[in-house]
Amino acid sequence: MKENDLYEPIRTYLLEKFNVKFKNTILEDTHAGGFSPKIKKEIPVYNEIIFSFLKNEKPDLIGYVKEDYGVKYITVEIKNIPINLNDVYQAKKYADLFQARYGFLISSKTIPIEIKRLHNRTYILRTLISENLILAEWNISKNEMIDWFEKSPF
Repeated sequence: MKENDLYEPIRTYLLEKFNVKFKNTILEDTHAGGFSPKIKKEIPVYNEIIFSFLKNEKPDLIGYVKEDYGVKYITVEIKNIPINLNDVYQAKKYADLFQARYGFLISSKTIPIEIKRLHNRTYILRTLISENLILAEWNISKNEMIDWFEKSPF
C-alpha cells in the first residue's frame, strides 16, 4: 500500500471523531495540491506569511474546528514507514506554523519504542510530543487508530 492510499481513510476517521466532539470540522487533503480558499480564509492576515514557507512542502492533511470563540487548526502528517525523529520534527514544524491545537503524526507502522523512550528521557522531545502533537498508529485492516502516544485527543 502506498502512503497516498492512507490519506482518505485517515481523513475520514479523524473527521468523524472531530465532528462528534466539535460538530463543525473541515479537514482537507493538501499533500499534492495547494491550500483551498476555505483554509486560506481562516488564516488571519497577520499569519499569511506561513504560506511562503510551505510552497514545496506542506502537511498531508490540514483543517480546523470552528467554535463560537475561534478556530482551532489541525495538521496531519502521515507515514507508511516507522516514525523517526525527523518525522517528529516535520510534524511539529507544521503544527507550529499553523499554531495548531491538534497536530498529528500518524504511521501505519508501530510507534517505535525508541521514540517513546527518548520522549521519556529528554526534555526536548517531551516538548515536541506534547498536547498539540500526537503520535498515532493506523491499522490498515481495521481502518482505525490502534495506538495513541501519549493519549488520544478524543
